[in-house]
Amino acid sequence: MTSTLQVRMDADLRKQAETVFKTLGVDSTTAVRMFYSKVVRTKSIPFDLNIERDEAQAHLEALLMEGLESPATPFEDGWVEKAQKRVRQRLAAKKKIRA
Repeated sequence: MTSTLQVRMDADLRKQAETVFKTLGVDSTTAVRMFYSKVVRTKSIPFDLNIERDEAQAHLEALLMEGLESPATPFEDGWVEKAQKRVRQRLAAKKKIRA
C-alpha cells in the first residue's frame, strides 16, 4: 500500500534541490524515499540538526526583526524596541559563543 505526502516549501529551495537530484540521477520522489529509508534504518535524522536549527533560528530572527521594523506592525508603544533589544542581545550572545 502507498500513501501521498504533501510538503510546502520555498519554490527556490525546491528548484535547487531538484537540480541536485537530477545531477545525481534521481527524482524528488526517489530522494524523499531514500531519506525516509535512511531515517528508519538509522532511527535518526541523517544530518547534523544543530547546524540546521541555528540556520532556521537565524532566519526566523531576521524575519522577526524585519517585521518589527515595519511601520505596518501594530504593536503597543515601546514593545517593538524591547523586542528588538532582546533579539539583538540573543544574536550577540550567539556570536560570542561561536567565537
